[in-house]
Amino acid sequence: MASFLDELLALPMGSPKFLPYCVHSAEADTLTGYFRGDSYYSERLTDHLTVFWSDDEPKSIVGFRVKNVSGITSQLPNWVHADLGGHQLRILFDKVRDSESKPSDASLFEELAELAGNSELQKA
Repeated sequence: MASFLDELLALPMGSPKFLPYCVHSAEADTLTGYFRGDSYYSERLTDHLTVFWSDDEPKSIVGFRVKNVSGITSQLPNWVHADLGGHQLRILFDKVRDSESKPSDASLFEELAELAGNSELQKA
């Protein structure tokens, strides 16, 4: 059996293509997603939403973390728990926006919803 190091060294050189993904943690009751593989810093915007901003491109969204996912989704009829990507995430951001955003935050929530709706996020 090959060791992990042998397998790692056998991989082709170069940067692999980044695939957007999300991780649901039932224990932490969070949903974390990444649209891009850039380095980032985080900014907590509301009680439920943290946005990951690109270090290299000002105000460019790399990803997000939503807290209290079970509480938010329990308020959504017909929430499809098995599908955390695409349009389901768009609905989630719309709900978070409606519940706690200030009018000045509306464009940010719309951008997150648009990114989520247009991304093929893989479950990790």
